Amino acid sequence: MRTLKRTKITDKSTTTLVIFLIFLLICIEILLQSQKSNPPKQPNSNPLNPFKHLHIIHNSNGTLTRIPQFFPKIPPSITNTSSPSLSKDVIINQNPNKNTRVRIFLPRNAINRPSKLPIILFVHGGGFILCSVSSPVFHHFCSKAANQLAAIVVSVEYRLAPEHRLPAAYDDVLEALIWVKESKDEWVKKYGDFSRCILMGESAGGNIVYHVGLKIADHVNDFKPLIIKGLIMIQPFFGGVDRTRSEIRLLNDEALPLVVNDLLWDLALPIGSNRSHKYCDPFSGRGSRSLGRVRDLGWRVGLAGCDGDPVFDRNVKMVKLLKWKKLNVVSMFDKGGYHDTNQTIIEEMFNNLKNSDGKTISRPPELFPTIPPSTIVDSSSPSISKDVPLNLNNSTSLRLFLPRNHSSYTNNNKKLRIIVYVHGGGFVVASVGHPPFHHFCSNAASQLAALVVSVEYRLAPEHRLPAAYDDVLEALEWVRDGKDEWITKYADLSSCVIMGDSAGANIVYNVGLRATVHVDDLKPLIIKGLILVQPYFSGLDRTESELRLVNDSILPLVANDLGWELALPVGENRGHEYSDPVKDGGSGLLDRVRDLGWQVWVVSCDGDPLYDRSVELVKLMEKRGLSVKSMFLEGGKHGMFVGDPNDTNFKATELLNFVMGFFS
Repeated sequence: MRTLKRTKITDKSTTTLVIFLIFLLICIEILLQSQKSNPPKQPNSNPLNPFKHLHIIHNSNGTLTRIPQFFPKIPPSITNTSSPSLSKDVIINQNPNKNTRVRIFLPRNAINRPSKLPIILFVHGGGFILCSVSSPVFHHFCSKAANQLAAIVVSVEYRLAPEHRLPAAYDDVLEALIWVKESKDEWVKKYGDFSRCILMGESAGGNIVYHVGLKIADHVNDFKPLIIKGLIMIQPFFGGVDRTRSEIRLLNDEALPLVVNDLLWDLALPIGSNRSHKYCDPFSGRGSRSLGRVRDLGWRVGLAGCDGDPVFDRNVKMVKLLKWKKLNVVSMFDKGGYHDTNQTIIEEMFNNLKNSDGKTISRPPELFPTIPPSTIVDSSSPSISKDVPLNLNNSTSLRLFLPRNHSSYTNNNKKLRIIVYVHGGGFVVASVGHPPFHHFCSNAASQLAALVVSVEYRLAPEHRLPAAYDDVLEALEWVRDGKDEWITKYADLSSCVIMGDSAGANIVYNVGLRATVHVDDLKPLIIKGLILVQPYFSGLDRTESELRLVNDSILPLVANDLGWELALPVGENRGHEYSDPVKDGGSGLLDRVRDLGWQVWVVSCDGDPLYDRSVELVKLMEKRGLSVKSMFLEGGKHGMFVGDPNDTNFKATELLNFVMGFFS
């Protein structure tokens, strides 16, 4: 096992960002997957031909030939059932000199949503001269964003330079916003919430969003009933005559070398202008006067970047300018990376999830769907299931899963082992009806010949820890008392395992410690052990896997921290025993686990930011003399054991085979 390396983090920026982020399942794909799969090479000191680097040919008449094989396009997916959202192209200006259009993305379940959807006007990157709404990276990003953020995304196909130099792109995006305002499309009119509109752009698109935002701020009444809530700029592309340290440091950057940076501005700026132009350098004269108007309107401005990006210093300078102008700014700057790799879309802009009381959050059903239990009539399910109440005062319940062939066990005078299962979700989201957890429990009941009791515990921040621990302990007492005929008729109370995934595994661990002092009270229910699947633990110090996977697409560090911010008792930090199980040598109750002979099995993978925490816990339990077994896989990601079965990383079968060994 790898040696854990801890690094003390003193920078407060992550904590500041966490305050503004609004929910956990906040993990969206890196904007340019092609660059993710082909990371930057070492800087090249040889002279670089910027045109060749960009796969373009500069024609004698000043236009560009964009070599098609390097710039593929895909059609909208209005009938593609594998796409997370529907999409279509709509022309907004048929003038031959413009012929601009938008690609609209609509979540597939929008028709079933009782309320309307926020509107995101998205502007793609490409240095003003490349790419389109049809570029695979931007199409897929917008499709996923529409689905995961429950929003209508309007992606703008603006005119490209040098054929159409700035401000042509600004004018096109402004025209697209007017088109949205006038509701000239059925999807926008029927499903769009005109009181919630965000402008979002990446790279050159971030630059466009900034300048268009300034124009709108001066004429905001002209856009009613469309209400702009804010701007999101992802690694916005700005420049200037003087060189910054990050530009010099990354002179030969593979993604955006300085000669390419300069060429983009030469091709995009009005003829005769240089990089001191306001389109390129927004800092001259202490910034635009329109920023005061943005401040007065109460817009929020989000900016994300990384210090491996040559435009990093300009992004930092922009944040400082906005703060000096007293705008409401949210920023995040990661270490490392390169241009177009920032993966965190600042979902704080969708602050409608956070309720006005500041203590509760909304969980839109389209983001967190649930499915009903599978009745006997549903022959496609490997198990039958039903919901039963646990505690009416707490609104807690249980979902029971029974294998379809359960009668064969009764006929052979056998009973089913019991698995009390606790779902994940960072303590704040998901339920027993969330499709991944429902299907996993249904398969587990069938394949493990078990009666699975999945616990619908109370969620944070409305009910902070230890509320979830209390609920699961109460579920054990409910099983002990045999309060349902499935328990009394089919369950073997002498063989019970408590199992959980992610936050559920944290709950299982802490409930297991509590249960050790109540073993006599729980009889005739006999607990055999605990199974922790990618357990969700943390601490004040950062581990190597957390830092290595700081921008993980499933569980980035800011989302990890947010879960604890919302779940721990008010006033506590990640040094609390609920979060850090190895602090001060671990709980004294671990000795009780050892003396009771319980087995503790831990499952994880080194592609999970929580990996080192799991390894550390296993080492602690081994040192304390517990019966521990672990399965640590290479690669993978957080949630891969109970997540999407269509994912190539899906490892549910391996997990169930592992658990079968527990019972053997």
